Amino acid sequence: MHNDFKEHIAKTFDFDPESPLLLACSGGCDSVVLGHLLHQSGFRFVVVHMNFQLRGQDSDQDALFVASLAQQWSAPYYVKRVDVPKYIEDHGCSVQMAARELRYTYFEAIRVELNLQAIVVAHHADDDHETFLLNLSRGTGLSGLSGMANQNGFICRPLLPFSRETIEGWAQDHDIVWRQDRSNDSDYYERNFIRHHVANGLKQMKRPWLKAFRTTTQNLQQAETLLRDYLNLVTGDVLTKSDQGAVIDLERLNEHPHAKSLLTAVLKPYGFTAWKDIPDLIEAESGKYIDTPTHRIQKDRKTLIMIPHKVQESTKESILIQKGQNSVEGPVTLRINLVSQWEKPLSNEIYVDASLVSFPLCLRPWKSDDIFHPFGLEGKKQLGKYFKDEKLSLASKNKIWVLESNGAIIWVVGYRLDDRFKITGQTTDIMHFAVL
Repeated sequence: MHNDFKEHIAKTFDFDPESPLLLACSGGCDSVVLGHLLHQSGFRFVVVHMNFQLRGQDSDQDALFVASLAQQWSAPYYVKRVDVPKYIEDHGCSVQMAARELRYTYFEAIRVELNLQAIVVAHHADDDHETFLLNLSRGTGLSGLSGMANQNGFICRPLLPFSRETIEGWAQDHDIVWRQDRSNDSDYYERNFIRHHVANGLKQMKRPWLKAFRTTTQNLQQAETLLRDYLNLVTGDVLTKSDQGAVIDLERLNEHPHAKSLLTAVLKPYGFTAWKDIPDLIEAESGKYIDTPTHRIQKDRKTLIMIPHKVQESTKESILIQKGQNSVEGPVTLRINLVSQWEKPLSNEIYVDASLVSFPLCLRPWKSDDIFHPFGLEGKKQLGKYFKDEKLSLASKNKIWVLESNGAIIWVVGYRLDDRFKITGQTTDIMHFAVL
């Protein structure tokens, strides 16, 4: 196994022999064997252990055992005790999810702190097989059936080609001692049930099941790569991005086969999982929206706009402008000053009769019930109707602010002056506003 391990490492990973690795070591057979193989292969590494304190004295004994291994390997040793029940209470997750999140967060913190080249974990072929079956039992897509990758970012899995039987056999042949986690014998956790009653049952078939499984996952990984490449091409054709969000052109999307299925994939990075709502979203009237954990997905004519929640939140608060204040910094950058004469304004500026302005002014996002008197027109108009007449997109409308004096709109910023504040022949003091 050692020679196969070294060959797999050389072929699969670009490890720098002069740069240390981070070895995640639980004290179980798999991670202990991985440590011995790395040590015998001449790799330098740091040993990191998480004490979840879930098994009383056994957990503490695991930590002491891993510390003795690190000393045997002449490797630095890091250990952290964590309160898993409190983490579950704070985050509302399962024991296994809590352990995973705590473990990898700590591993990454140590990797960054020590500038280590990779985090090596002891996942093997049986782990990959069990994860496939677990995902299958829960309902999953292609990515959930494609198996573990040899490398995912800084996470590397050098034991992935080897079975549990091979690893334990090598350990026994070399008189290697490890810690036994008794919780692995229980069917309480889904993964253990899958291991004991499904995975082991499949291995009883005459054909070499794990080998066939590995071939299947490799085929699925190739299919997933092809699908991802095609999706990237479609996304580049139908989606455009801006500072305020992303826009999907539904007409262009419909030119592609299987448009609805493609839309589910394009929307996935924006937190969208309500796949049954796809037809309703496509056919919805302008203004309808669905909130995801990260974005608001809003219909606007023949487009869908994905607006990050942080963009929406950053534009909610009004800004008061006091007398004598000559600038505003924030979502809108505004300059204010008194001038002796006016010129024909550009689209980003206005000149108003200063005597009609009452401080403090209010700079705020527009509201659907706002009414103003468009410059050059008779009467008043609701802003929503004005924007519709101007054929503004929802993305543009979401960025619009109004400048207000004593409850009356002075300026739809960047668009139109209110006629009530215009300069006349009787104006003596002129105030200039410009948005940068």
